[in-house]
Amino acid sequence: MAPGFASTCRLPYFVEPQSGEAFVSWWLRLADRFGVSARSLVVAGGGEPGSLAMDWACRPPEAMLKRCAARTGVNETRLRAMTLLDWMPAVRDDEALARFSGWRYMGFPPRVRSRGLVVCRECLRSDPSPYLRLQWQIGWVAVCPIHHVILVSRCTGCRAPVRVPGPCVEGRFRSNRCTRCGADHCQDVSEPAHPRAIRMQAALLEAKRSGAATLEGIGSITWPCLVTMCDVLIGMLWRTLDQLDRLLVVRQMEMELGFAEGSLDSGGNRYSSLLMLAWLLDGWADGSGQGLAADLGRQWLSGAANFASWYLGPTLDEAHALGLPELLRKIGA
Repeated sequence: MAPGFASTCRLPYFVEPQSGEAFVSWWLRLADRFGVSARSLVVAGGGEPGSLAMDWACRPPEAMLKRCAARTGVNETRLRAMTLLDWMPAVRDDEALARFSGWRYMGFPPRVRSRGLVVCRECLRSDPSPYLRLQWQIGWVAVCPIHHVILVSRCTGCRAPVRVPGPCVEGRFRSNRCTRCGADHCQDVSEPAHPRAIRMQAALLEAKRSGAATLEGIGSITWPCLVTMCDVLIGMLWRTLDQLDRLLVVRQMEMELGFAEGSLDSGGNRYSSLLMLAWLLDGWADGSGQGLAADLGRQWLSGAANFASWYLGPTLDEAHALGLPELLRKIGA
């Protein structure tokens, strides 16, 4: 295709979006149909290469969606549904890779979004033509909401992170295969997720989509407040406890949730981080996890202003506006 070809007529090929498909998956499948890179397809459609910035996969520019609808024959509403544009806006970088993992709290978190994601073996196995789901791109999602199995974040062959190819990469894209070594992500058996991790992720997704969720024993909580509260509790866990105490906390969590000692990542990968949040917040006032959350909340509330603001930014105005101190006093009572 010559540059600008599609600026005056509809593209000659049509690719049907699939249920729950991510925009980046559909766009890569369309580029594959033409045998070009994602960037080349944008340029051929009359768009600007800058449209493929790092955030285009989840939140592409509105102008790009309009051009796509006009050139591909796919309704703009369907295209928009493949993005996070109608979800809650990103709060405190909440969509970033491994958002609630412990390593983010040991220093300043990175500002650049990675293209890393997760996939469900069972979903890919059941697809006539495998494709990526929108939810897999959210950095804290770790469980398939359909099959209730742990999502795969690394290639079982070369251990490289699961990624989408860069926008300039040409060649056939296969969402069920590693972009580095070509190994099939579906070759191993899926591992069932813990029920508490399933419930916690469902609550997080509900809040991310609608703006609020209800946590048992805590009540309704807005998405900004929920993200901020998670930052305070996990940040306190990583910043106020030494390495040995954190390890003991993880061992206690493993024992209460029925895991063998040492089976969870004490550094906090996606799934382990989700379990930690569930242990701290799911089924409030029913276990040592909730006791630890209450203790961490009390410590944060009683700390000096500069100590507390490290977790929230330069001031505490945001926390008071969200009602976070009142919520932490409630769970610490």
